[in-house]
Amino acid sequence: MLVFGGVACQRQQKIVRYYETSFEAPAELITVAELKLDQMEAYPWWKDLCSEDLNEWMKQIEVSNLNLRQFQARLKAAQAKLNGIEKNNQPMLSGSFGGLRRDGSRESNLSPANSEKWINSIGLNASWELDLWGELNAQRQAEGQAFSALSEDAQNLKLSLRGQLARVYIQMASLVEKMKSIETQIKNEQEALTVIEARFAQGRATALEVLQQREALMARKRELPLAESQYQVWTRQSALLLGRQQTDMIASDLKLPAINNATEFHIKPIQIFQQRPDVKAQWHRLLESDQLYIAAKADRWPNVSIDFSLSASNDALPDLPKSLFSIISADIVAPIFDQQRRANEQTRKEALQEEQILKLKEIALLAIHEVENAYNNVHYLNKVEVELQQELKTSQLAYLEAQHQYLNGQIDYIQVLKQRNGLYTSQKNMIDLNRDRWLQRIELFMSLGWGG
Repeated sequence: MLVFGGVACQRQQKIVRYYETSFEAPAELITVAELKLDQMEAYPWWKDLCSEDLNEWMKQIEVSNLNLRQFQARLKAAQAKLNGIEKNNQPMLSGSFGGLRRDGSRESNLSPANSEKWINSIGLNASWELDLWGELNAQRQAEGQAFSALSEDAQNLKLSLRGQLARVYIQMASLVEKMKSIETQIKNEQEALTVIEARFAQGRATALEVLQQREALMARKRELPLAESQYQVWTRQSALLLGRQQTDMIASDLKLPAINNATEFHIKPIQIFQQRPDVKAQWHRLLESDQLYIAAKADRWPNVSIDFSLSASNDALPDLPKSLFSIISADIVAPIFDQQRRANEQTRKEALQEEQILKLKEIALLAIHEVENAYNNVHYLNKVEVELQQELKTSQLAYLEAQHQYLNGQIDYIQVLKQRNGLYTSQKNMIDLNRDRWLQRIELFMSLGWGG
């Protein structure tokens, strides 16, 4: 059973699937038969982050990402090529019309008036190669499968870009929370320094305690520009993904909602194969190699072509129909001795077909491992979150107790600093853990092929 957190916001969605962790490759993966794919329900998982800005980004990236736009142009070119190849089973028809000026006065005793004339001509040619053995059809099918694979590659790129954009948003949101935590800590350290300096003026604190607190304050101030620098890096990364120079994201609006463990996801392995575009792309490449092997095998048999031509020539345009003549020919071309070229080509295509089968098995197995790894990471991070919550509560109690004992003169101030640093570290760890839990959640969605 695959279990991970839901989302505590109004857009929370209850999604139920069925997952069996034991992997058994379906029979379709070891054959070249057509795999029937059922369209799965789209799940816009980025809405779990409860960000209108991120939702808008996801819409924009489909039309503004430069890499995706290049791929769309490539798809357009591939579609035009496919449309042309699909017509190769139809007769080719061409026509011609022309005129020729003939002058023989320089080579004979004829006068120019009798030797100069225009010869007009018209022609119509048709040719058709009979697809007796299915070679041309196999080539068309192969090109269609290649286009389908390219289309799935485009979907895989779109899925990858959405995952990258979600990860960037998570990094930015976690840095905003971290910067707010640092600013709060700086304020607390400044207030503590004011108290220590007042106690020092009253003779109730030492100069060492004042210096220790100033050192703690400077350490917190040093962390803020580093976090701001990292935030700018992720901001530029988001702009690059959106094909812009900069984004209009407002830092104060960034936040990560809490994750709970209420939603259960159940997935069957076959559904992963049906949803992941990289698996589907490889499946089409396997079918392409199958058709190319069929075409190579058919190429060893004779091919038959029929040609028809209709032409006429005359010096007078009205007399052209009177001089029409036609030619019909049928040609049979068969390999007799080709240095085993066709046989070797058939062997090569068969080996490529075997390679594509093995590659499909590898991608399918990798998909299962990616899902399992993502699930395990989510599962164990959920356990870490429970332990870290207890640690955070303990750090808060320890810090309050240390303050109380110091004010009563029972311990040195260094113990208070130690406990405050421990509490601050626990708070930062909680922010990092919340970030990592969201990142692993995205990894799980990506490994399942849920591209929305």
